[in-house]
Amino acid sequence: MKRGIVGLTYVGALVLVGFFLIPSFLAGQGSSETFTATATVKTAKVLGAEPVKIVIDRYLTDAERTTVMDALKAGGTTAARETLEKMPDIGSLEVLGKTTPIKYAWARSMGPGAGRIVTVVTAVPIHYVMAGMSGDKPKADFQLGLALLILDSNDKGDGEINPAAKIKADAASGSVVIDDYGAVKVWLKDVAKAK
Repeated sequence: MKRGIVGLTYVGALVLVGFFLIPSFLAGQGSSETFTATATVKTAKVLGAEPVKIVIDRYLTDAERTTVMDALKAGGTTAARETLEKMPDIGSLEVLGKTTPIKYAWARSMGPGAGRIVTVVTAVPIHYVMAGMSGDKPKADFQLGLALLILDSNDKGDGEINPAAKIKADAASGSVVIDDYGAVKVWLKDVAKAK
C-alpha cells in the first residue's frame, strides 16, 4: 500500500527524510534509551494489542547516516538493506517474543520544549505484530522494518510500526518515499521512555 500525504503517514515519510538529511544538531543522539509501547491493530473483525520494547544502544553518526542515504539513492531498498546489514547492531525491537536487531536509529528535535521524533530501521522485516490478522502474504521486495516514535518533551507519545516496508529516494524532491507491506496499519500507543 503506497503511503499517502495524510496525517502520521506523511509525517513518517518526512521524518525519515530528516533522519537521512538533516545535520546532527539533534537532542539525544549519544545515549542509550529504552522505550515501551503497545502495538495495536484494528480491522473490521479483530482488535489486537501487543507490548513492544525498543532498545536503542546508540544513535547513528552523520557519516553512517550519509552512507545509508547514498546507498538508497544509488540502489533503492535493496542497496539500503545491504548497507544496513553490514553495519553493527545498535539496538533491538522486541514484539511477540521475537527480537529484531536495529541498524539505524535517529532522533530529530521538533523544537525547543516540543519533543522529538525517533525513527528506527531494521535490515529485515520486523516479526509481524499481529501475525495472521491481515491475511497479507510475504512480499520479497519489502525488506526493511521501520518504527516511528513521536514523543513530547516528557518522552511520551505515539507512533507506528511498518513491519515490512520498502523505501526509495524521490529524484525530484530528494525525499524518501515509504511503501507499506499491507493495508492494516500497526499503531504504537502509550509510547514511553523507560526510567
